[in-house]
Amino acid sequence: MSGTFGDAARAVARVFDPTINEMREVPKREWARGFKGRRDKKVQQKVVGLAVTGRVSSELSPQYRQLMVRAVQRIQAIKGNGFDALALVAALTNYLDKCKLTVNFCAFRDKDNDYTVWLGQGWFCQPCTYDSYKQAFEIRTGEDYLGRKRDLVPDMMAGEGSNIRAANESTKIVHAEPQRGKMLSGAVSRFSDPRRPDDQGVAFKPLPDNNKLLAARNPHFVGASRPRYAALNYTNNPNGAVPDPLYGLSCFVLKDHLKNLATYCAADSKSDKVTAQTICTRKTLGALLAWMDDAILENLLAAWSSGPTKNLIQEGKAMCFLECHMYSDVTFLSEVEEMHLSLREVGDKHTKQHKNAKEFAKKWKIPIVMVP
Repeated sequence: MSGTFGDAARAVARVFDPTINEMREVPKREWARGFKGRRDKKVQQKVVGLAVTGRVSSELSPQYRQLMVRAVQRIQAIKGNGFDALALVAALTNYLDKCKLTVNFCAFRDKDNDYTVWLGQGWFCQPCTYDSYKQAFEIRTGEDYLGRKRDLVPDMMAGEGSNIRAANESTKIVHAEPQRGKMLSGAVSRFSDPRRPDDQGVAFKPLPDNNKLLAARNPHFVGASRPRYAALNYTNNPNGAVPDPLYGLSCFVLKDHLKNLATYCAADSKSDKVTAQTICTRKTLGALLAWMDDAILENLLAAWSSGPTKNLIQEGKAMCFLECHMYSDVTFLSEVEEMHLSLREVGDKHTKQHKNAKEFAKKWKIPIVMVP
């Protein structure tokens, strides 16, 4: 069985058969240099990703067998005791490992969209100048309240205050407490935590001349060390993993290697069901089968067997998707496999937004797939 499966499915099988070989990735020595004080943001970003994913894998290992037993029991409850539930758990894990990673976005909002507050906005309402998919912590740079060049953040992100978002994200996703012999773990507090080490209060402070922009209190903060969000498109929906007017009906399909330096959870990380203890890596992806809601598990089983699936987001289950937190850069030239453009957002080929999207795709050599 292990010969036809990827590393994630092999980890499931190894829980019950320790003789199955484990594939280990040896970190490159130069990745540690950012921890030693080199002001190389790319290195520091990579070190944070290694530290976070390493912590998750390490902490999850002792519980992984228990999680796999729980996943097997869930499958048995659905399929019956006579069914080979372990084989199906391994197959579903392998399926999740192979499915596409997508980022939903809104190409253009017009009067037909539900969210009228954003009418006329979207990625292609004008020529798009982005060269990569970024999160809000890394988009802006400028001088802070002491005149130092820094990464700046807006006061609001995704409908909540930046200090609240950073605190929740740090509690659940981006943390790795320093440990003896674990050199990389201290990189998270140094580069990714916007708070000062001696001050556990507010993370960001407004600029004196613009209270809509904030600077981290930690002078070593690297905005790019915070994760970029995507989702596993396990239903193979052409509009992406999270197709909804709020998130957008268009999407980028990302290349497979971006799944490696990443963590995952079985719902929107804003959900109370997601904690620091319910985060996994690609290697331990099978844990999602123990954590996911019944609605997602049933939908996953339908997708795996090529049956009809549901759009849980548009059925009112807004947090029912499999979220991914990436610690690698997502450049449009090299990390995007396809761009799926929704006709409901860009209209026909004569619209301004459609032309802007085509120019963007031509510039970065991204194939366009038109979707409903």
